[in-house]
Amino acid sequence: MIPLFNILFLIFRMDVLKFRCWAMVFLLIKEYGIPLKDYGIP
Repeated sequence: MIPLFNILFLIFRMDVLKFRCWAMVFLLIKEYGIPLKDYGIP
């Protein structure tokens, strides 16, 4: 039986990783000057 706290911690870590991935994507887009409007992002 896995403790509930461990599951919550894993979910939290996955969310942080997802956020970091998106942050990297946005930094790359800003770096290369790709217009976000082409991808439907305001």
